Amino acid sequence: MYKLIKYYVKKITPLFLIELYAIKNRNLKFIGHYQSWNVAKYQCKGYDDPKLFQKILDSCLKVKNGEAKWERDSVLFNEIEFNWPLSTVLMWCASLNSNKINLVDFGGSLGTAYFQNLIFLNHLDNLKWNIIEQNIFVNAGNEHFKSDRLRFITDFNEIKSEKIDFILFGSSLQYLEDPYKHFLYSMSLKPGFIMIDKTPFSELDWDVISKQVVSKNIIESSYPIHIFSLAKFLKIIEQDWQIISICDADEVQLTSCGLKFTFKGIILKRK
Repeated sequence: MYKLIKYYVKKITPLFLIELYAIKNRNLKFIGHYQSWNVAKYQCKGYDDPKLFQKILDSCLKVKNGEAKWERDSVLFNEIEFNWPLSTVLMWCASLNSNKINLVDFGGSLGTAYFQNLIFLNHLDNLKWNIIEQNIFVNAGNEHFKSDRLRFITDFNEIKSEKIDFILFGSSLQYLEDPYKHFLYSMSLKPGFIMIDKTPFSELDWDVISKQVVSKNIIESSYPIHIFSLAKFLKIIEQDWQIISICDADEVQLTSCGLKFTFKGIILKRK
């Protein structure tokens, strides 16, 4: 019954109101199309904004101290919002790898996805969750949250001698100046799985650089963002990779100066 009601509500609600609700609900908006990354970056505060980092750290420490169950983008939750596609693929990977996972979480903040999925991974014989982040996150992460399973590093070179089973780009690829360089390199490491999650894709044949603005409800900040062409992105996936799934991470399309796009997840398995 709920799904039926939801279907008809979406049918009768004007598209602009749905998009407005989505943007308000996500506490962010997208402004402008820029000729280059540097031009967009000049207009933004960036992820290296110390106020944003401090709010994330404060929230994560509250979770650690038992004052909340989970944190995402500095927002605290009383219950964990599970990412079922990610949890499923993690368990699939472990089952194919003798109940072990060595994972790289690119742009994983202070462990958002790790703590979100730990309940499903606690039984593994061997779990290594490596978060690649900026120096300020790495220093704080290793000081406050590092364990025998969780560690924070600055780049792939710190684990280049290890066999990687899973690489996660959880809403991070779009915030890199050269995302294709990092994605191609991740494929060259030949992990069993790669998952790209909560990443914006459009139906255009070319990528667009925009500016993402975070609401004051979280903390006033902004940073440049790539809105990828799905067709262009899929063309660079090498032949030894199988596309398991392409799914919408959000049901509603968002807009940037008239360009419609959707946050999607892509799951890849090496053949």
